[in-house]
Order: sequence, then C-alpha cells, then structure tokens
Amino acid sequence: MIVVSQLVMPGNTTIRWLAVPILVGLLRVVTTGQTAAPATIWAAPAGETLCEDYALRVNGQTVPVYSCRVSAVPFNQVWPGYQRPIDQAEFAGFAHWGMSGPVSVEITSKRSFTNVKLVGLWRYNADGIDICHSQDVVIRNSFVRAFDDAIVLKGLNWGQGGFHDRPVRNVRVHNNVIWCDWGRALEIGAETSAPEISNVRFQDCDIIRTTHIAMDVQCGDRALVHDIRYENIRVETDDVCPAPRMQGSRDERYMEDAKDQYVPNLLVIVISKNPYSKDPERGNVRDVTYAGVSVTGRRAPRSFFNGLDAQHTVQGVTIDNLWLNSKPASTAAEANLSAGQYVSDVRFGKAAK
Repeated sequence: MIVVSQLVMPGNTTIRWLAVPILVGLLRVVTTGQTAAPATIWAAPAGETLCEDYALRVNGQTVPVYSCRVSAVPFNQVWPGYQRPIDQAEFAGFAHWGMSGPVSVEITSKRSFTNVKLVGLWRYNADGIDICHSQDVVIRNSFVRAFDDAIVLKGLNWGQGGFHDRPVRNVRVHNNVIWCDWGRALEIGAETSAPEISNVRFQDCDIIRTTHIAMDVQCGDRALVHDIRYENIRVETDDVCPAPRMQGSRDERYMEDAKDQYVPNLLVIVISKNPYSKDPERGNVRDVTYAGVSVTGRRAPRSFFNGLDAQHTVQGVTIDNLWLNSKPASTAAEANLSAGQYVSDVRFGKAAK
C-alpha cells in the first residue's frame, strides 16, 4: 500500500509526504507532457531510525526514508503513533520533499507481497497486482479477486523519462488463490516494452475462476520473454461459464444464452501487436514450462501457441504432467492444443500423479 497526501502551499510550492508500509516494486508519479522539476530533499529528523526496507529516489535524487510508529487501532491523536502503546502501533517508512512541479518517484524494496487480500475490484481495468520493470519480487500467500488481469508482469513504455530500458526479472508468485472475473489470471504482457522478462515462477496457485485465459504470455512489444515456469497450478472452470462481452450502452444488460458452450482458454502464448503495443518491434518467447497443471471442469479448455513470423518465434515449450478432468494429456490432441507455424520444439512429458 502506498499512501501519498498532497498539500498545495502559497507560491506554487507543493509538499508531499509518502508512507510506504508494504512492498511496492516500482512506482512512478509524473505528469505527462511536463518536465520534471527539481525537488528539495530534507534529511531525516534527528534521532529517527532510517528504514532499511525501502529505497526512494525523486527525480533521480536519493530521499531518506525513516521509520516511525503509526497507530494500529482507530484511536486518534494529533501525531498518530507516538502517543500509542507499542503494542497498539506498527512501523511504517516515511519520507518528505518539496517541489515546484511534477516529479518522478521511484521506490524499490526487497520486501515481499504476503497475506494480501484484494476484493471489490468491480470494473474494467481493475487489475489485481501489476509488476512493472521490477526485479526480485515475491507475491505469496494472497487472495486476489480482480475484474481484469489478476497477477500480471508488464513492461510499459511511457516515452522519455520512463523505465522501459529496465527488465522484469526474478519474480516468484506462489501459494496464491486467484479469482479473475475478466481478463487473465496469471499473465505476462500484453505490454512487454522491456529488454527482457525472465526467470519468472508461478507456483502452487489455485485459479478458482477465470474469464478469458488462465495462464497467458502475450509478447506485444520488443522483450525477449524467457525462462518462464508455471508449476503445480490448479484451475477450476464452472459448469456454466458466461462468455465475456463488452457493454455497448449504460442501460444494456447481460443476456445469458442457455446454449452457450464457452470455456476460458488454459495455456496461451502469442507474439503479436495489440492495442497496448508501443514498441515498433515485436519480441521472442523462449523456454516456457508448464509442470503439474491440472484442470477441473465440465468441458476441457483449449490452448494455443502462435509466433508472429520467422524473426519473432516461440521456441522451447515443455508441458509436463498435464491433467484435464483427471485424465492425463500427453499429446497436443489430448491437451486440446494447437501450435502455429512459427512455434517449434513443443515437448510433452508423461502425465503421472
């Protein structure tokens, strides 16, 4: 969670306080089309302990983050935290700076997302957790219900001053429960504007509902996406899965179709320009492994892999120990999988429980 409060003072001076009580891999706050202004950095108050969990930079300048007690109970005071008994307070990292215009804020941390519960994300583009241009990230022991992609890794291109020169690397997502009401449950992309997205592990997760795709790799920009592993992923599909549709007007209601045979896709890898692509060039996908994936549902889902052309291909996909409704799937036909012309070296291992 990031808490940013802003107070506009006379003389067009803006003071910001920033509280960072849990992990944020990378945050950028800047007004599009405006040049970032110089920021005035103040040292931590005398006697305060510096917080070791976070590093903060404003317009490239290091800002000290210090620890302070904040209230863990709804018991108010002028300066929350300092008047509380220690057992009724918790520690957070605080920083402050002055500026006269928009700034670029970057927060890095070695802490992990753990025991996070996200619910109430009810509208389009309400992603759960997006990891963008970050390294050494862990998301574990959490529940995410989102009305768009639930847990997704991205490379975003904001143009000048952005972070699209930085990779997404060393990400582990494990022991989570995913409920995705729209979009993809566990995804890479669709924006992949980064040098590479690599060494990513999705492990021991339960996808109890998804709408479009359970496990998706969309390479819509230039990144080399490689060394991706989905392991011990359990997927449930409902007996009746309403097909996703875009609402055409405010008063339009969803009309159910009793003959609808829709079921979300299971495994998808695709290299293609999409509405979110910013790079002029597409990337490649290498070395993706699905190990110990099992699906429970009335109808078997479809999977497909597609490259773009001879220079932008999918190579080296391993599918090991795949089960569809308690039946082993050791061939493309049994897995309900199709692979396009620019896909090579797709290997099946023996399904054994």
